Formats: sequence, C-alpha cells, structure tokens
Amino acid sequence: MNVKKFVAPTMEAALAKVKTSFGRDAVILHTRCFNAGGFFGLGGRRMVEVTASDEVRVQARSGGAQATALDQAYQTSPSRRDGLASIKSDIACLKTMIEDVSRHTRPSSTAFWPDELRGWHRHLLSRGVGEAVAVEILEPLAARIAGNDKTSATALRQMVIERVSQAVKTADPIKMGRPGSPVVVALVGPTGVGKTTTIAKLAAHFVLRERQPVGLVTLDTYRIAAVEQLRTYARIIDVPLEVALSPEDLKSALERLCECSLIFVDTAGRSQRDKMKMNDLKNFLCIRRPDQVHLVLSATAERTAIREIVDKFKIYRPDRILLTKLDELPACGKLLDIATLAPQPVSYLTTGQDVPDDIETARPERMAALIAGEDGIDC
Repeated sequence: MNVKKFVAPTMEAALAKVKTSFGRDAVILHTRCFNAGGFFGLGGRRMVEVTASDEVRVQARSGGAQATALDQAYQTSPSRRDGLASIKSDIACLKTMIEDVSRHTRPSSTAFWPDELRGWHRHLLSRGVGEAVAVEILEPLAARIAGNDKTSATALRQMVIERVSQAVKTADPIKMGRPGSPVVVALVGPTGVGKTTTIAKLAAHFVLRERQPVGLVTLDTYRIAAVEQLRTYARIIDVPLEVALSPEDLKSALERLCECSLIFVDTAGRSQRDKMKMNDLKNFLCIRRPDQVHLVLSATAERTAIREIVDKFKIYRPDRILLTKLDELPACGKLLDIATLAPQPVSYLTTGQDVPDDIETARPERMAALIAGEDGIDC
C-alpha cells in the first residue's frame, strides 16, 4: 500500500494535493492540524496534514468478518497511540475541514435567481458596485419576479433603479439665509479632494443664477496658492473674501460678512492621520458652529480610505457628504458603496473643473441612473 503525507495551510489545499497524487479514489487514513514554526510549538502558522493511500487492502477480522477501510484507518491511526492530545487534534482538524468544505461549496444566492436578475447582478458588478451591496440591492427582487412571466425587461429595470434610489441618501440643496442672518456653510475634507474649486462653483451658482449676496472666508493659509485661487474666483464673480488666520479672525470675518445671505468657509485640507492639524480646524469651527458642514470626498478614493476619512472627520460633525471627481471614475457604481459607507446624505456631485457648470445637486434618481449606467456624466 502506497502511503503518503500531504501538508498544506488548509484542508482544501491538502485534499487537492491528495487528488493530484492518487486520483479521485484515494483513501484518507488520518488527518491532523499542527503549528509550523513558532517558539516551542507556540504561535507559528496553522497547517493541515493528511495521510492518504492509493489503495486499502481489506483484512479479515477475528470471527470471519472483513475489516472496513474505516477500521483499517483506525488501526493504523496515530490517534490510537497518541492518546487524548491526538484525538483533540483530530477533532479540531475535522472542524477545520468542515468549515473549509462548507465555505467553498455553499451555493451563492444568485444561483437561484431568474436569469434576468442575474444579468443585472453582473451589470452592477461591471459598474463597480461591490458584491455584497449588489446582492443586498437585488435580493428582494428575486421573490417578486420568480415565476412571473409578465415581468418585462422595462419593468425589471424600473425595479432595480427604484431599489438603488432607495439605497442612496440625499440631502436638500443649500438654503439661503437673509442679510443680517446668513447661513454659514463649511467644507471640510482631506487634501486634494477639490474643496476650493467646489466652493467657487457653489458661490458662482448662488451669485450668478440665484442673484444672492454671497461671502467667502478661507482658513486655508497653509497654501498661498489656495488663497490666491479663491481670491481670483471672488474677484471674477464680485464677492467679498476674508482670510482668517486664527479662530478669533474667523469670528470677526463672519461679522464683517453679516450682510450676506450665504457665507462659504473654505478650510485647509487635513490628513485624517494628522491629529494636531485636525484639532486646529476643530478649534476654528468651535468659535462659530456652521449651519452646515459638508465632508468633501473624492469619488476616486479607495473604499478603505473613504471609511477611514468618514470615521476621522466625524469630530467636525459633518451633516452632509459632497462627492467630487465623478468625471474621473471609469464607472459610477462605486457611488453606491460610498453612500453605504457614510451615514450622512449626499448633497452635491461635481463632474469636472468648469466653474460654475460642473456641479449638481444629488438627486436619488440621478444617482441611481449614474450607478446603473443609465445616464452619462455630461447629461
């Protein structure tokens, strides 16, 4: 009998080695789990060892009965000799094997969906929607359309768009105050997300299209170029600009702009890992709590980075999310993942560099169409 031991990190990998060496008819004689490396058996990497053979010779029992493969495996098993410790190891290894097999053989819920719904599942994944989010969106539709031959492609499309719309939280557009009681809106966020350009777009919209008196304040004195950029925009649309170097300066600047209906506060970009500068900005905003705080996120950021930014910037108590750089996304399905990561509703979307054109209010149906690929950025 040809007997070999096969070692691998998982039971699945070990069984694959057995199959490669002995074929599908191989017989498993013994399994155990052990730690490789480490210090005196502690720590190290957990490994699985499978003892297998390409045949089992049947031997007669006393009394004339023939021994089964299981009997022979037990007779040759080290667990018979090694006592309780080996038995415990076998039990742990069996548990690992069951978990491995279960994890890799569990059928996906999408396998039972109607073909049309599985087509939408593939489409959403191709748009950049995460697997878990796509299943959560489409799962309730499976029961609705199962066995219903009257569900047309158009009706199913509308169901999907409605489900996506319901998953996206959006905020109302900025509402203006009045001279003497202006609404103060601050934009916060990490470096490089486009806060200054977005401030210019918003200010230009309310000045040129809403015909409202708007004021600007910048706290971004770390970058001279940022102050000059905003000063240039302020001069073009003819609005006052104040520069605040300290929290007290911010209070005075807001008082000087009190005759405006709307004041936008531009803040310096902060790395979510720089606690000192994060606290500096918090001191500014404590002087005069803005009426609205929009956390500006780049739609191109990685999911893990977005999760970290949302967590770290909560010290400013943002009540809205503003998404930028949609024009740099190959597909907008990622917007759905971002919307599920942030508890705040989305207020605005920016779709390019043009001021004031490339910004729009975030509407559920528009975002759903972008996510599903039903609309283009320039629509």
